Amino acid sequence: MSISIEKNEQSEMTKNLIKALDKVETSKATNEFTNGLTSQQFNLLEKIFLGDHKTYKYILLAALTAKYTVPKVNILSLQAKANVPGAYDNRSLLKNIIVPFERKYLNNQLGGSNEPGANKPARYEMLDKSNAVRRGSDQDKLNTLVDVLPTFDDKNLFNAICYSLYLVINDYFSINVNNMKLSNSTQIELYNRLILLNSKPIEGQTLPLVIAYLFSEYVNSFIPNGKLLIHPVNEAGTSSLEVGDIDIVNNLNNKLIYTIETKDKKFNLDDIEHAAQKAGNAGLRNLFFIYGESVVDYASKQTLSKWQRIIYQRHNVFVAIQSIYEITKTFIALCDLNDSSKAVKLIADLAKNAKMNDKAKEQVSKSFI
Repeated sequence: MSISIEKNEQSEMTKNLIKALDKVETSKATNEFTNGLTSQQFNLLEKIFLGDHKTYKYILLAALTAKYTVPKVNILSLQAKANVPGAYDNRSLLKNIIVPFERKYLNNQLGGSNEPGANKPARYEMLDKSNAVRRGSDQDKLNTLVDVLPTFDDKNLFNAICYSLYLVINDYFSINVNNMKLSNSTQIELYNRLILLNSKPIEGQTLPLVIAYLFSEYVNSFIPNGKLLIHPVNEAGTSSLEVGDIDIVNNLNNKLIYTIETKDKKFNLDDIEHAAQKAGNAGLRNLFFIYGESVVDYASKQTLSKWQRIIYQRHNVFVAIQSIYEITKTFIALCDLNDSSKAVKLIADLAKNAKMNDKAKEQVSKSFI
């Protein structure tokens, strides 16, 4: 028999989420809200909320909160039509409760999705190991959800919600970075660490991190009211406020000041010209086009200079085409940068804002150990 979660129960779910969040924010130590959780339950919560599968984050938080608020629900249910006792509509709770709560209280840290219930993992009737997912990490997450979710009970469900929110708010990547003790704090050491970070492109994610860090320091030093925006990889330009991979705007009026395009794979004149056209259309006459270590020997200086002249003649946009080596040396000297501890903390924030995946975050940690 299916269960309909009424409006008053949905309101109670929101209140329980707020109560759990308040518990997390006022507790002096995590053990104040983790008592009663088993090692398998800890593993599940950390695997999902510290991972990069957004839909499972929404589903899990909704399932825990629904079960805590309405104990009769089947915690593995995704739709009310599932042929199991206690079937309920998890998907509607995502839209009606979890998404509004995330926007108001969590700064979109679950993933910022408008309709998580429309994603394929949420369209099944139940969480089941036979659901079609990618092999490897996603299958492992699904298996763990199916095995461990039913083990939560009324004695530890509230603490499970608390710990889930703790993980969402803090993110172990940021916690680990903030606890790093870096003994070397010289310009050469910082330069080497930044180049090491980009030594593995990780689907084009590490180069924007390095460049965003350098320009962030420049903005902080030389551009009053400047604000740096780093856009998720492959999503730049998806709104009217996005021009390049990294944009710098006036924080008072959102007027674009600079735009930066990064490239960590082979590129040609068309790639640079396309970026220059976007910059020109946005009212700029200058563009930074920065390429990474993996393609540093791809084009000769003569070729790059030729492309630069062609683009200026065609579009009246001056393109500063530079390698990661050149731009990193320049900005370290220009901004007098030498603090690796400060750098990794800022890079961690940038990685989170740009929704970098776990592999990119791991590369950050490895580069600054």
